[in-house]
Amino acid sequence: MKIQIDVCKECETEVLIKGDTSKNEVKELIEHINNFSLDITPNKILLKDGEKSFIKDIEDIWYFEARGNRLNAIIDQSFYVCKFKLYQIENFKDKGYIRISKSIIVNVNKIEFMEMEFSGNYTISLKNKKKLILSRNYVKKFKKYVEEVL
Repeated sequence: MKIQIDVCKECETEVLIKGDTSKNEVKELIEHINNFSLDITPNKILLKDGEKSFIKDIEDIWYFEARGNRLNAIIDQSFYVCKFKLYQIENFKDKGYIRISKSIIVNVNKIEFMEMEFSGNYTISLKNKKKLILSRNYVKKFKKYVEEVL
């Protein structure tokens, strides 16, 4: 891979990638560049409900759930559409968010308790009485995150 940097103090910063975008190293580079601006978690987030747009505090969101090509942000019992992708929300760890399954990232500050199931999964009960499944594939990362953050 060749990297070329042109210094121009008056120019807008621009990133140009030439090459085979199907290669893993190029895909990873593109993902890293896309995530670069998400290294600092915002305090507010823009959410939509139909034609209405709302600015909400990031800590108010109970969990994010991917359904098809949409990402829903759930606050209490209300569903809002979020512009982010689920993998981008994973970067919001400093605000208490951790992935618990392929399609859900939960705010650990909204968890009331957890119960282990026979299958190795856990049932997470949120403070609003909603129940979510912590997939056994994510248990190890979840426990490590909780031990480090809380």
